[in-house]
Amino acid sequence: MRKFELQIFDDAQNMLDRFPLDRVVSPSGLGFTQELTVVETKTVDYIVDRAIKKNDIKMTVVFNEPLSYLKANNFRAWYAKNIKNKVVLKYSDGTMDRYMDVAIKEFSVSEIDTGANSVPMTLQPLTPFYVLKLKRVLTAILTNGKQYSYGYPYSYGGGQLEGNVIENDFFEPTPLYIKVNGPVVNPVISLKDESGSIYATVKFNDVTLLKGQSLVIDAINTKIQYYSDSSAEPVDYYNYLDKSLNSFLYAQPGTSSLTANLTQDDPDSSVQIVYVQYVL
Repeated sequence: MRKFELQIFDDAQNMLDRFPLDRVVSPSGLGFTQELTVVETKTVDYIVDRAIKKNDIKMTVVFNEPLSYLKANNFRAWYAKNIKNKVVLKYSDGTMDRYMDVAIKEFSVSEIDTGANSVPMTLQPLTPFYVLKLKRVLTAILTNGKQYSYGYPYSYGGGQLEGNVIENDFFEPTPLYIKVNGPVVNPVISLKDESGSIYATVKFNDVTLLKGQSLVIDAINTKIQYYSDSSAEPVDYYNYLDKSLNSFLYAQPGTSSLTANLTQDDPDSSVQIVYVQYVL
């Protein structure tokens, strides 16, 4: 049975609120249209570029009596309260939960008919569908072979760093949300391909992160932000980037690994990676 829900997220991909759409009829636009650039020859045609076209998603949301108007107005108020945050459509088809960043283009309340308000809704997709956001936590490279407790899900020894692999099965790059936690001096974060070659690097100059301080490189929302502590308001740190290198990091299709100049043997020195896996 298909189920739909609208969710609200902050920039760090934390869910803030949710509104289940209990009864949805006549949904459309949930598949995909692929746009192709093709070079034609006399024998074989060649695809030189492809992209997923974002089609509007249309559905009718049904608010049943009693108080159907109140239910519809409650939804309108819920959306108005959260309109400045990221809105995500969760779509469950019985086999997989998929997500898509959306904006509500149309929401029209009709008159009550047969004990319900049938509300046409049009959603404009901002991304392709993706599966649940994946998170990896990298702590500092340890040289003493020490294994940390449950709070650190990976163990390191002999200078090896694990848990830093990013799998992108889509045919386009995926943006990364990266949070660097101090202590770190002049953070440098790079992405390597399967051969070990670096293909993207973000570097900061004249930046020292102390314990409890953090730096966010957010390609999903195109922001560079510094936090003096976990409860502080962010400060724009774009001007501290080394402009000769990348401003944000995007994982290329295939397998990538992330490296960072963390403070060795200090478990507070860490990197959090948040990314999404796009799907058709």
